[in-house]
Amino acid sequence: MDEELRQRIQDRFYRNQERSLRSASLLQLVDAAMEERIPITWQLLHDFSSLLTSGHDATIQVQVLELFRSVTGQLGGRALLDPFARAPALIAGVVEGTPRSAGTAIVPSRDVYEAISRLTDPPIQWVHSDPISGLEQLAEQEFDLIVSSPPPGYMHAVELRGGEPAYLREELGDLVLYRSTRLLSATGVMLAVVADGFLSGKRRLLWESWSDERLYLRAVVSLGSGAYSGMSIPMSLVVFEREQRGSVFLGRLDPGIAVTDLARNLEAHSEGDRPELGVLVDRNQFVGWEGFVRQRALDALRELGAQPLEECGTVRSLTLKAGESYEPPHNVIFIPTLGTGRVLTSPPEPKERGTYRTIEVTLDPNLVYAPYLAEWLSGPQGRRSRELYVRGATIPHVSAKDMSHLLVLVPTLDAQNRVLEVARHLANVEATVTELRGELWRNPAGTASITARLERSTTADPDEAWADSLPFPLASILYQSIADASPRAKVERLVHFVEAFAEFASGILVSAIYRTPQVFAALRTDVAKAFGPGRTPFDRGDFGAWVNLGRTLAKGIRRVADDADLNRAWQPTKKVAPDVFAAFVDKGFWEALDQVRLIRNRRSHGGIDNPRQIQAQYHELQEALVWLRQQTVAIFDDVYLIQPGACRIRNGVYHYDQARRLMGYAPAFYEIALTTVMPLDDDGIALVGRSDPMGRVLPLVRLFRLAPAPATARNACYFYNKRVGSDIFCMCRTTSRMSQNSLSERMTSHSSSLT
Repeated sequence: MDEELRQRIQDRFYRNQERSLRSASLLQLVDAAMEERIPITWQLLHDFSSLLTSGHDATIQVQVLELFRSVTGQLGGRALLDPFARAPALIAGVVEGTPRSAGTAIVPSRDVYEAISRLTDPPIQWVHSDPISGLEQLAEQEFDLIVSSPPPGYMHAVELRGGEPAYLREELGDLVLYRSTRLLSATGVMLAVVADGFLSGKRRLLWESWSDERLYLRAVVSLGSGAYSGMSIPMSLVVFEREQRGSVFLGRLDPGIAVTDLARNLEAHSEGDRPELGVLVDRNQFVGWEGFVRQRALDALRELGAQPLEECGTVRSLTLKAGESYEPPHNVIFIPTLGTGRVLTSPPEPKERGTYRTIEVTLDPNLVYAPYLAEWLSGPQGRRSRELYVRGATIPHVSAKDMSHLLVLVPTLDAQNRVLEVARHLANVEATVTELRGELWRNPAGTASITARLERSTTADPDEAWADSLPFPLASILYQSIADASPRAKVERLVHFVEAFAEFASGILVSAIYRTPQVFAALRTDVAKAFGPGRTPFDRGDFGAWVNLGRTLAKGIRRVADDADLNRAWQPTKKVAPDVFAAFVDKGFWEALDQVRLIRNRRSHGGIDNPRQIQAQYHELQEALVWLRQQTVAIFDDVYLIQPGACRIRNGVYHYDQARRLMGYAPAFYEIALTTVMPLDDDGIALVGRSDPMGRVLPLVRLFRLAPAPATARNACYFYNKRVGSDIFCMCRTTSRMSQNSLSERMTSHSSSLT
C-alpha cells in the first residue's frame, strides 16, 4: 500500500471513528476505503491485515505468498479449497495465479468474512463457519488443490470420529488437515504451512498414515521463523500428492532465493544448484531442513577429523548452589545447558540463593587442554557444532547426553599449545589497540609513541610488556616466571605472582581507606564480618585471606558512590590513582584472582605430577591471566611506586632528591627527585602521581618491603606471610625464601584497628 493511499484511508477512518488505524477492525478499514472510492482487492485486504493489532499474526509474508502462487501455478488445478482462511490473501492469491480455477474458503471470523465478501474478483465462494462444520458442509464436494495455513498451537474439544487416531485430540490444525484430505480428488495436491513440529514426533504419524489413503509427502520448503509477521515459530511449506516417490524434495526459502527457480525445481522434483533451491533426500531418512543442515554439518566435521566429546573425557550434569563452594577436578570445562553461551574453565557462579545447572566435562590431559577446548567451543565453529544438538524452540537447551555426542576438533597437544599461545598474543594485541585508540584521542600529539607501542605489541612477548608496566614487587615475580624453563616452575611462579597481586591490591585498598577516616569507619564492620570474631586478615596472609579482604573492601568502596558524604570524602584519595582504584574495585578483578586460587587448590589437593597435567594447568593459569593482563596492563601509566629515601624539609615542603622509582622488572631502579607536602618514611613505599606529585600521594601499608636477596644480591621484595606471636614472617616470591623480620610496629596496629 503506497503512503498516499494509506493516508486517505487513515484520515477517513479517523473522521468516522476518532481512533488510530491499529484499533480498527478489518471491516472498518474496508468501509473507510469504500467511502474513499478505493477498489477493494485481496492485496488491499492483505495490506490492511498488516496494520491491525488484532490480526497481524495472520499476515502472511509476501515472499511466502509468491512461493504459494508459483508452486500452485506449476501444479495447476480447477477447484481449490482453503479450509481455514484467517485472511483472504492465501486462497485469493493462489486462485488468481492459477488459470481457469475457482476457489472455496472457510472463514471462521465474522469480521473477516464480512470484509472479504466485498471482493468481486477472483472467483471464490466464501463460507462463514468454523473449519470443522465448514468441512462437513462441503463433504460432497471434491477439490483438486487444497491450500491452508492453520494457526499453530490452537487446541480443540471436537469429538473424534470412529477410526480417527487419538493424537488428533490436541491441535485443531492437524484435525482440519486430516479431514480436508477426505475432500481431495484422485489426482489432487495439498499444500499447507505448518509449524516444524508437524514434521517429527507423534505428529509425523499423522501424515505418514495418509499413505493408506494414497497421499504421500512430496516436498518440504523451510520458511524459517518469518513466515508470518508477529510470529517467531519456525514453519515450513509441505506438499502432499497422490504419487509415491522414493525421495522428498527439500528446500529453503531465504530472502535472497529466486522463488520461481525454487518452485520450478519443486514441480520438476529435481535438485537445484545450491541446497536452498532443492535437494532430494531419501523418504525413509527424511528429517526436515534443520535435520538436513545438521547432518551436513556433522558430516563436514567428521571429514575434518572431529571426534565425540565423550572420547575426550567424562561428561556429566552438575547443579551448583549459591553459597556452596565447589572444587572442580583438574583440566575441566563447563558447558551451559541453556543456549550456546561461553564455555568456561572454572565453575560458573549461581545467582544469590539460586542454582545453576551446567555440564561438567573432565578432560583427559593426554588428549586435550581445557583452555583450548573451551575457546574452540566458544568460537564460531564450536558454537555451530553445539547448535546442532540444541533442543527446544522456546527455551533452547542441551543435555549431558547430547553433549557426550558433540563433535569437537582436537589437534595434537603441540598444536593446541601453539594455538593457545597465538590466541593469548592476539588477545593482548587487541587490548593494546583498544588502549592506544583511547590514548590517541586523549593525546593527539603523541602519535609517534603510540605507533611505536603498537608495533612492539605485535612482536613483543605480552608477559614481558605486562611486567614492564607493573610495580617492581609484582614485575619481579612475573619476569621470573618468563625466565623459568621448567613448566612446573612456571606454574608455581605464576601462582605466586597472582597471590602477590591479591596481597598488593588488598594493601593498596587498605592504605586508601586508612587515608579516608569516614570510609575506614564505614567498612570496619564489613571486614569484621568477613573474617569472623577474633580474627583479622593479617593472622595468616594466605591467598584466600587476601582475596577475601580485597573483595570485601572493593564491595564496600563500590557502595561509597551511593552515599554523598562518603563519596565526597573518598574523592581526594581516589584522585591519587583513579585507574588503579577502578581496576582493584572491579568485581571481575577479584573473580579472576580467585579463579587462580581454585586452580592452585586443585593442584595442591590432587598432587599433579604428570607433565601433561602440569602443561594443562599452565594453560588454565594463562587463560585466567588474560583478563587480568588486559585490565591491568595500563593502570600504572599515571602513577609510580616509589621508595622516598632521605628527605630535606624547606618551608613545610618535603624534598626527596634520590627517591627510587620501583617500576618494571629491571634490578636497578631509576632515581628521581620528588617533592611532596606529605611526610614519607625514608624506607616506606608510596604511590605517587606522575603528574601533580605534590597532591597525589598515598603511603602504603607495610605489607611488603624491599631488601637484597641473599643468594643473588639483587633487589628483591618480601611480602607479608604470617604472624606468630610478636614475630612477623615474610616471603620472597621470586626465590620462595621465608624471612623473619619486623616490617613495622604499625603492622600490629593495622591488624587490630581494621577489625
